[in-house]
Amino acid sequence: MIARAGVAARTAITALTVQGVTSGQAVYATPRDVLRDILKQHSQNLPSVVKIGMIATRDNLEVICDFLERYPKLPVVLDPVLRATSGLQLLEMSAIPLLKERLLPRATIVTPNLDEVEMLLGKRPATVSEMETAARELQRGTQVMMVKGGHLQGDPVDVIWDGTQMNHLSSPRIGTTSPRGTGCRLASGIAAQMALGKSAIQACAEGKQMLLQWIRY
Repeated sequence: MIARAGVAARTAITALTVQGVTSGQAVYATPRDVLRDILKQHSQNLPSVVKIGMIATRDNLEVICDFLERYPKLPVVLDPVLRATSGLQLLEMSAIPLLKERLLPRATIVTPNLDEVEMLLGKRPATVSEMETAARELQRGTQVMMVKGGHLQGDPVDVIWDGTQMNHLSSPRIGTTSPRGTGCRLASGIAAQMALGKSAIQACAEGKQMLLQWIRY
């Protein structure tokens, strides 16, 4: 998605996973000292935007939070990847309180799906109205909270709350087999649009259009 938008990316790999199309077996996290050294190299030439997905461990979460605290104006798109569709745990359960305490408030845009909302709030939205409530409960400060509704029945609706205004992004459900990695691609597309100078709300809308185009073709 980032390359499709004409944006260059640099990576800091937090983990390798052993996964197939329908199953997950294991997670091998990058050692915290290695991740710290990678981020130190990136600090010499900071990106326009940071996109965060899978983190894997509490140690790596602490390293990422420490890095971001040194650059408070650096925009962050956070896809809070907690568990794979297969059920494989992608962030240690012991790290979730720290994620809520340190990383969620730091993010510029957060893009949880309904499963992730349930793990963060302890309740799963069953309607668009409940998604709106969840977005309000999770949102902090001036950040944008985008709760994705693709797991609800019917045409998917995402809700976007920026602390003052609630927006909906709706689209017809595309008749295809469920592709893996849609949330990762969406967050990457949003980050790319922000790097191109779009506002947070515009980036969410255009990132969603990029995702729909990818699913169709």
